[in-house]
Amino acid sequence: WGSQGLPPDELSVHNGILTTRASRFPLCIDPQQQALNWIKRKEEKNNLRMASFNDPDFLKQLEMAIKYGNPFLFHDVDEYIDPVIDNVLEKNIKTAQGRTFIILGDKEVDYDPNFKLYLNTKLANPKYSPSVFGKAMVINYTGGPSRFFANEFQKAGLDFGRQALSFRNRSLTALIDPWDVSEKLKLAEKTAVDIDKLRDGYRPAAKRGAILFFVLSEMALVNIMYQYSLSAFLDVFGLSLRKSMPDTILAKRLRNIMDTLTFNIYNYGCTGLFEKHKLLFSFNMTIKIEQADHRVPQEELDFFLKGNLSLEKSARKKPCLWLADQGWEDIIRLAELFPEKFGGLTDDLEEKLSDWKAWYDIDALEQTPFPLHYNSTLTNFQKLLLLRCFRVDRVYRAVALQLLENAVARGQWLMLQNCHLLVKWLIDLEKAVERITKPHPDFRLWLTTDPTKGFPIGILQKSLKEASEHGSQTLVAASVCPTLKNPPNHLIGADDLTRGEHPKLPE
Repeated sequence: WGSQGLPPDELSVHNGILTTRASRFPLCIDPQQQALNWIKRKEEKNNLRMASFNDPDFLKQLEMAIKYGNPFLFHDVDEYIDPVIDNVLEKNIKTAQGRTFIILGDKEVDYDPNFKLYLNTKLANPKYSPSVFGKAMVINYTGGPSRFFANEFQKAGLDFGRQALSFRNRSLTALIDPWDVSEKLKLAEKTAVDIDKLRDGYRPAAKRGAILFFVLSEMALVNIMYQYSLSAFLDVFGLSLRKSMPDTILAKRLRNIMDTLTFNIYNYGCTGLFEKHKLLFSFNMTIKIEQADHRVPQEELDFFLKGNLSLEKSARKKPCLWLADQGWEDIIRLAELFPEKFGGLTDDLEEKLSDWKAWYDIDALEQTPFPLHYNSTLTNFQKLLLLRCFRVDRVYRAVALQLLENAVARGQWLMLQNCHLLVKWLIDLEKAVERITKPHPDFRLWLTTDPTKGFPIGILQKSLKEASEHGSQTLVAASVCPTLKNPPNHLIGADDLTRGEHPKLPE
C-alpha cells in the first residue's frame, strides 16, 4: 500500500483496511484525493474503470465492470447518489437457475464475485442522508499531522537519509559475520530503535506543516474561492525543506525548517487572498501555532474575541467614571471565567484605583508594566485579555500599525479612515511613518479626517492634502451649477440650456 501511494500512518492504514475488507462498498471522503490516487494505483493492473454520475454512459460502464469482475470507481461524488445503483450498493445479488445476477436499472446483469465498487468525493464535509450510511462504508480520509510526517522524511533528504543509511550499513556489515548471531540481532534491533528516534525528531516540523495546511484549508470558510490542494501545499513544503538553513544540531535544524516553512506558506497563501482577508489569515495562523504550543487556551481566545456577551448588567457597581461600562462588565466576566489568575481583579481595582488610573491614562499602556502583580503572573496572551477590558482601542491600533508595515514592504495602498477619532494614536503613526526609510515605490498611505485640534503637525506638513467639503457628486454639482447659471455668452447661449428632451434638463 505504501508503494501505491497510501501514507504509512496508523489512520491511513486503518482506512485502507476498511476500504478493502469492509462488508459494504467504501465511500471515501477524500478532499485531497489521496484515497483516489491510491485506489487508481492499486487497481490499475485489474483494469479499473472510472466514471462520474454526470457521465451519460456511466450505467453501461458499470454494467460491464459487474459482468466481467472489474473494479469500478465513481469519482467526484456529491451529496446526491443516484438511486439507480442502490441494488449494487446493498449487494442485492440474486440466484436463479444456477445464474448469479443483480438488477441494474431495468436490466438483469450477470454478477462476477470479483467485482469491486469504490465511491470517492472531494467534499470535505458532505451531508449524506442516513440511508447512505446504511448502504455504504463511509470512510474519512481527511489527513492529520502524521500524513505530513511521512512526506516530510521524503523531503528531508540528506539529514535523515545519510544518517539512516549509516545505521543500516553498520547493521548489514555486522551481520555478515557468521559468529554470534544473537548479538547481531540485538544490534539490528538497536539500529531500528535509533532510526525511529531519528525519524521522530522531525515530528515537530511535520506538526507545523499540518497546522499551516489546515489554516489554509479553513480560509475556504471565508471565501469559497480560497481552495488549496494538498499536492500544491507539499510542493511549498518540500521547497521550504530544501531552502531552510542546515544545521548539525537537530533543535536548530527544526527551528530553521519551521521558520522557513511558516514564512513561505504565509507568502503562498497571501498571493491568493483579498487584501481584507490577509490579516485574518495571519491572525488565524498565529493563534493556531500558539495553541499547538499550549500558550493560548481556547477559553481565553473566546474571551479575547467576544468579551462579555451577557445582556444583563452585573449587580456590582462600577467603582469609577473613567472606565467604560462595557469594560467593567468585561472585568466581571474575566474574573468569573479565570478565577486563578483574575479572581481578585475587581477587588484590586477598587482598592488601588489610583494605580489603575495612572496606568489607564498612559497612551501606549501595553508597553509599560501592568499594575500590581499582574505584570509578573500573567502570560503574554492573558495580558491581552486585561488590556481588552481597559483599553480595547489599543488592540485595534496595533492592527493598524501592522497593516502599515505590510503595506510599506509590499507596495500596497493603505487607507486609515476617521483619524480624528484617535488623535492620541496619531503620534504613534507619526513615529511609524518617520521610521520608514526605504518604502516600496508603489506604497501609498491615505488618511481621512475631520479638521481637529491636536492633529500631528509632522503628518500634515509631509502629506499632500486634498480638501473636500461635500461628497463627490455634490462637489461636481457645486462646481458646474454656477457656470450654468451665468454662462459665458461667447461659449453658450442662455436659450441653449433649456433645449433638449431629457425631463431633468430644466432642473
